[in-house]
Amino acid sequence: MLNGKQAWCEASTLGALARSLGLAERRVMAELNGEAVPRADWDAVPIRADDRVEFVQFVGGG
Repeated sequence: MLNGKQAWCEASTLGALARSLGLAERRVMAELNGEAVPRADWDAVPIRADDRVEFVQFVGGG
């Protein structure tokens, strides 16, 4: 599951998935199965077929 939708990808890590989606350089936060994952750990965190991944973009306002 990716952002609430069924998705298929070849990425084996959270970092690889972020890069494949064009999110690696953007200001986003990643959650894996409901837990926040620090950006520094993305390349070391494996993803599996039954994982739930959420990328959340920061939005500022006044």
